[in-house]
Amino acid sequence: MAEQSIIVSQDLCGAGTVSLGAAIPILTALELRPRVIPTALLSTHTGVPDNTYLDLSNQIGPILAHWQTLPLAIGGLYLGYLGPNALTVWQEWLPRWQQLPLRLVDPAMADNGHLYRGLDDHYVAEMRKLITHASIVTPNITEAQLLLGQRPTVGTMTERAVQSLTQRLVTEFHVSVIITGITLPGGKTGVAWTDAAAKEPTIWAVDTLPGHYFGTGDIFASVLAGGLMRGKCVDDAIRVAMRFVGQAIDATNRLADPTNPLHDVDFGTLLPELINDFS
Repeated sequence: MAEQSIIVSQDLCGAGTVSLGAAIPILTALELRPRVIPTALLSTHTGVPDNTYLDLSNQIGPILAHWQTLPLAIGGLYLGYLGPNALTVWQEWLPRWQQLPLRLVDPAMADNGHLYRGLDDHYVAEMRKLITHASIVTPNITEAQLLLGQRPTVGTMTERAVQSLTQRLVTEFHVSVIITGITLPGGKTGVAWTDAAAKEPTIWAVDTLPGHYFGTGDIFASVLAGGLMRGKCVDDAIRVAMRFVGQAIDATNRLADPTNPLHDVDFGTLLPELINDFS
């Protein structure tokens, strides 16, 4: 495979394998070259009270301007958690990269029915503008509902309701949509995908695993981005990403205290299997 670079812009946490802490090792293992733009430096992710937050958004524009003068062979772009100031900067810059075939935006801003600490309705409104310039978005169920102006719900959803939600996002924003973290009947967790060409959304379901760990959405989106950059179809990339996240949660459950918000998801030893899945 010819060398490919992918721009990755999201926060960097000193403690907690989330955001860039997950994206860099996964994309590198898949023989890609992450070109990294941290949006902020945090002591921990925002699931831990009193974390520090250093805004780095004023560096995004100068870094991108410099990169445009270099032969970096950039083939894709992947945005994760941004924060208010970085979101504003990317609203200016993302339209300038429309020639890239992959422009994946993970609108990381909420979970379990609530916005992340420090974000508000204005942030949701601005995210709606940003994702119109993406080629594919990967909201969880709470983020999908917020993007559509719905009151977030927590609990089981029928497949029909999930398909309707997914299709509405495609119609509203004209992007391919993958919704993650869906609680389905029968103790299942699901992922739904569709685009403008599909007759109806496709839903994949797996047995729900115990434990709740920060960063699983970042792991899923990173594997997905890596698979798509390597030329895999969306179906295959989703299957591999779901399997990898499940294996990582299972491995973590054997070692971790699931009540500890700083216990990292133990995916490192599984990277050789991920590489084989995409070989």
